[in-house]
Amino acid sequence: MPRRKEHVRFVAKVLGEDIANEYEWVHYEKDKYWRKLGKKHRVKNHGLLQSFLLGLKYMDPMVTLVSIIHDLQDYFSTLEKNIRRKLRVIEHDY
Repeated sequence: MPRRKEHVRFVAKVLGEDIANEYEWVHYEKDKYWRKLGKKHRVKNHGLLQSFLLGLKYMDPMVTLVSIIHDLQDYFSTLEKNIRRKLRVIEHDY
């Protein structure tokens, strides 16, 4: 799972530096349950519905967009780790 700084850098690449800095708090909001739930925090606070609800809560569509980008980055980061893990298992078998 990417650290908050990595999330901010990715948003800066996609939406620009100003938006990344202004909406940095969204990443904290998305991951605030991480200490209690560990990797399972994504069940509670990640996903398309949660992103839309967060945008509605703050009445700001940019919050929704930053939240979706956060979720996509988490998803692809986890996918990459799983693929690497499976490739190591396959290499071990041969």
